[in-house]
Amino acid sequence: TIFYFAGHEIAAVVVLCGLLGAAGMEGFLDFCLGCVFYGLGIRFGLIPKYVYRIYTNIREETVEGWKYKFLNSGAPRPTPVDNDPNDPASLKYKVRTDEWTKDDFHLVRNMQVTYFAMPLSLAGLAVAYKLASGPMASSHDRTDVMMPETYFHIMTIIAAIVFVIFLTLYITRLGMFMKKCSKEWDCPLRSPSFGAISLFLMLFAFLVFDINHEGQQRAQGMLLDLDDDQDDDSWEWFARVLFWIGALTHIMLTLAKFGEWVGKRLELEHFHATWMMLPVGCLVAALVAPIIPAVNEADGMQLPLQGHSDATFDSKGFQNYEMARFFFSIGYAMWLVLFVITFFKVCTTHNSDDRVRHATWIWVAAPALIAIVDYNLCMTRGVLLDHGGVNMGLCTDTLSMHFFLAVFIFLGLCWATLPYINHFGRDEWGMNYWIECFASDTLAAAGAVYYSVYGTYSGEVFMVLFLVVATR
Repeated sequence: TIFYFAGHEIAAVVVLCGLLGAAGMEGFLDFCLGCVFYGLGIRFGLIPKYVYRIYTNIREETVEGWKYKFLNSGAPRPTPVDNDPNDPASLKYKVRTDEWTKDDFHLVRNMQVTYFAMPLSLAGLAVAYKLASGPMASSHDRTDVMMPETYFHIMTIIAAIVFVIFLTLYITRLGMFMKKCSKEWDCPLRSPSFGAISLFLMLFAFLVFDINHEGQQRAQGMLLDLDDDQDDDSWEWFARVLFWIGALTHIMLTLAKFGEWVGKRLELEHFHATWMMLPVGCLVAALVAPIIPAVNEADGMQLPLQGHSDATFDSKGFQNYEMARFFFSIGYAMWLVLFVITFFKVCTTHNSDDRVRHATWIWVAAPALIAIVDYNLCMTRGVLLDHGGVNMGLCTDTLSMHFFLAVFIFLGLCWATLPYINHFGRDEWGMNYWIECFASDTLAAAGAVYYSVYGTYSGEVFMVLFLVVATR
């Protein structure tokens, strides 16, 4: 990544091919190229003895370790414990061993809705690559191309494959283990993660709607193309279908959870940063709706503008703008409230489980998306209602304000990761970390838009830095 952004594309390709080749040999041929070089380092005295001697295993130990990890251990079933069988309110639990937990793994049964953060983060990275892959309309008329379109094409394909696999597994789980899926829906911590599915559909619609380059100008300019009278191709229609499925599903999910939050008795401990997945999805809908556009503009009518006798506006273009405002208002209001509550909870209550702390990184995603969406809507309003009289100062001010807020929250969470605080990173790498990846994706996307608008050296540094972080 460093080679690429430094301008040494050939060196970057060579390093990437080497890594892919080594990973492929180890994954498919069971041949560890790194182990060969490690052995050569030992043979030629390049690696001191104290580095490797303590980790040296005999062949029997290696075989037994492999058997323990990959074969059934024959562990006994969990032992139920009831403190007082005569008391129905007594504590009841099961004693599970690590061996039983390993042996009891089931690919379908253990598929959780929170795992959809993985394809969501991959799609978010593809969006960031797309925004940085070509010239975007701005007050500086910049034509910089930071990375080839091939990058976001590849990430889009990878994200789609992973999403289809996960969705197939979860639909199968829904049929085989409906009770477990129902428990996830009722869980205050996991239920907002259902929004990751609809979020992915909307992001994927943004990625593929201009795949034949008929909508390229709208995607790169982040504006409505009101003069486009070409017929929609199949990819645009496919994107519209995905958007409407994702947007309607997400707004229904948001309404359902909002009603449950109001109607059920909840404690502060029930509130969690994962709830912000719902307003983040509304903000994504506000971003995608006018760009696709969600409503076909081919037959738009020119209607008179209230208060201006000689001015008109495009009716269907305004429908897309109005729809985006609808989603934006919900997302913005919920973001403000949930951020205050979850921030208060994190600062004042005990966070006992290391695995659930990663969701607080979603704090970064909301202001980063608001920066992009508000700028896009401000520019769109100027085209629709002011006939190109865009107030660039107002548009860019809101962009920079929310972008810098996202940067501040990101840096603050990074500081909480430092060893002397050690708030994050205390658990092993797992699916819980993918929500952090999605947050960094949104910040990279906002950085790309910020650089396209301002065109400053500091803006370029922001974009490159956050693209590197998101790609890591």
